[in-house]
Amino acid sequence: ERVHISSQDFTNQEEREEGYLCQTGFTYEDYPQWSYLVCGVEIVRTMVLMQGANTVGISYEIRNHSDQEAVLEVYPHLQFVPKGALLSKEQAFTIEGARISSNGRNLHVSTNGELQELPLTFHDNLYYAYDACDGRREVGCTAVNHCIVFRVSPRETKTLWMVYGICPGTKFEDILHNMEEHRSSLRKRAGFENEAARTLTVSAYQFISYRASTANQTLLAGFPFFEDWGRDTMIALAGCCLVTKQYETAKSILQTFMTYCRKGLMPNLFPEGKEAPMYNTVDASLLFIIAVYEYFNRTQDKVLVKSAYQTMMEIIDWYVKGTDFGIQMEEDGLLRAGKDYDQVTW
Repeated sequence: ERVHISSQDFTNQEEREEGYLCQTGFTYEDYPQWSYLVCGVEIVRTMVLMQGANTVGISYEIRNHSDQEAVLEVYPHLQFVPKGALLSKEQAFTIEGARISSNGRNLHVSTNGELQELPLTFHDNLYYAYDACDGRREVGCTAVNHCIVFRVSPRETKTLWMVYGICPGTKFEDILHNMEEHRSSLRKRAGFENEAARTLTVSAYQFISYRASTANQTLLAGFPFFEDWGRDTMIALAGCCLVTKQYETAKSILQTFMTYCRKGLMPNLFPEGKEAPMYNTVDASLLFIIAVYEYFNRTQDKVLVKSAYQTMMEIIDWYVKGTDFGIQMEEDGLLRAGKDYDQVTW
């Protein structure tokens, strides 16, 4: 008997994978775990991400209570395209040993299972109901060129693990230890005793990311659909960085925005790739000044304040005399902003 434990919808509903019907539980502490029960076989899937590296580790603990051999087959669906781009069926995929290559990118595979190369097949009928609800592209395309097979004898318990990432030879235990140590250090640094506060500390850190284009850390408003917005970053800086005592991260973010301040305006958005930042926001610059004030209250770091002082004065000067997007102070001291169809506030 062949049963899917994955859950994926297709444009042809007869192909729908309904693994959720076999799911018996879900937990999330420092990482997510899914539990399944299929024909007397218990499966616990654990997924972890390595901090600071494009690497994912997945394990399947399998307890075979049946009298037959249990075989788990994992078919990774690949794309190797920029976020939001659609995979082309003209795109080539190759496997050399434990390295998968496509579109100028390499992915290394480590596993204690059996990696089997397969003829390249494209699946262009994946259906995403939530994307359809939000008006995004509802049909996706992926490529499959290998699977990983793991066999468990009757009455036996074994664990399959695999790692997909940028470095060859990485083991699942290494990523798991890396994740646990990192999140433990976040809790320890913040110093909260309240359980909810400790949980929020590690949750807040998930919004912090490294942006290659600025070579600095940033706050993502809502990955993968939103990137780092100036307004959101300045509002969230206190909770995500200062309250949790991630002072160096806060400093890094403030310095990045200071570098990109133009005509008194902080970037509203840092686009990905080589595109120039967008500056259509009236409140990000004012929120920046508040963020510097909050940072100083926590750290007493006068060096940062001195370096930010010129930027803050430029913001005030430009707002008084007028800058882009119709932003200028009126005679009564209030700001007006926006002209034509400029979007400068919520």
